[in-house]
Amino acid sequence: MTAADVVYTVQALQSPDAAGAAAASWADVSVQATDPQTVVFTLGAPIGSFLAAATQPLLPAHLLADVPFADLATSEFARQPVGSGPYAVSEMDGERAILVPTSTVLPRPDEPADQGSPSPSLDSLATPWPEATAAVATPYLGRIEVRFYADEAALETAMRAGEIDGAAGLSQAAMGDLAALPDVDRLRYPTTTLSAVLLNLRPNHPELRDPKVRRALLAAIDRDTLVSDVLAGDGLRADSLVPPGSWAFDAVSAGTVPYDQKAAGKLLEGAGWTRKKSGKLVAPKGTEPYTLELVTVPAAANPRVAAEAAFIQEAWTNLGLTVGLLEVPATELGTRLREGDFTAAVIDIAQSLEPDLYPLLASSQIRAGGSNLTGYQDGALDTLLEAARAPGTSEERRAAWKALLVGLAARQPILPLGWNDEVVLAKGLTGPESRLIAHPGDRFWDVLAWRLVASR
Repeated sequence: MTAADVVYTVQALQSPDAAGAAAASWADVSVQATDPQTVVFTLGAPIGSFLAAATQPLLPAHLLADVPFADLATSEFARQPVGSGPYAVSEMDGERAILVPTSTVLPRPDEPADQGSPSPSLDSLATPWPEATAAVATPYLGRIEVRFYADEAALETAMRAGEIDGAAGLSQAAMGDLAALPDVDRLRYPTTTLSAVLLNLRPNHPELRDPKVRRALLAAIDRDTLVSDVLAGDGLRADSLVPPGSWAFDAVSAGTVPYDQKAAGKLLEGAGWTRKKSGKLVAPKGTEPYTLELVTVPAAANPRVAAEAAFIQEAWTNLGLTVGLLEVPATELGTRLREGDFTAAVIDIAQSLEPDLYPLLASSQIRAGGSNLTGYQDGALDTLLEAARAPGTSEERRAAWKALLVGLAARQPILPLGWNDEVVLAKGLTGPESRLIAHPGDRFWDVLAWRLVASR
């Protein structure tokens, strides 16, 4: 692992094809390798959370230098990935992946592998020289097999038959049934993934630019019922854009918008909206009932998000809006969001463990390739966003985040719905410990402590 891998990884994250919290963290950072073991980062602006961003896993430059980032998911590397963790992939196909301890596959550093000879079978390699692995904790589990299933029914059948020891990615209904099986533990990992409504706040949507309107739309959504029914309790109501488990969250500063349809109606009236005899709402300067198109992904792609969108459609219809729900493929939805071709959208916002809302809301991030998809611009909020991401003492940073949370509560530029849990079922396994995670794969953070129960 060399500095070239770091440079390649950062440049890949800065590709126009990259998206998400990890990519946003590197948007304004330049990187240079000054020698094989030294990397210099130059930040366009001070970022107090930069060390957290530097925990980004690396990609091997020598294997991927000629692979466009857009093709990475379908590349040969994706079928045989190489990493630097305690386990390595020894086999992978469309049905399973087998992981073995890294100590069984490391090449000897002073004896490079013969490039002209075929690689030996990973299963045939003995644990190598102790000096090369002295600093690496030896995993207790000698083999982890990850199986892939074409549909939920097949996964559920395998779990009931005892063919697998754990399951993830199941619907709420299937998860509940399987959790009732004997000796099955239900593990809930709170995540930094926020379900939210993005509103188009560009100048061509003046009807949504008044904060009272956005507060009204949020007050019309019964988020407690959304969490209990749509999420089946596997999540938390969101009152801000920062997860409750984060050091930067402060409940008093974040405040809350209680569910109240009548109060929502009064807020809209205060913003200049009127109501026809039919009960339908009319936007300021309008004459006909206001029609809002709500876009999201298809249920087949993400049943939870699609169900959340249907829940919001009903809530806003009850408020007096005419709401059309449109499901579009994720690629099309991404294009529409980037081009501002939407009024409202229900999406998941993936964030890192170290919060940084600057990419989501700063005025400068509206530019092409930026992450401010709402088109929101507010100079006073920009100042608060910059202060919250600036380096400082713990006390200074907490104070800056409290001020930002107060500013967000007053503006509601993005409507927070809920924080989603990653739920995993496990049988005959001890050691996994629930904690806040940013990505489903983060639940393996304590894999070195996993043990099989004695009766297994």
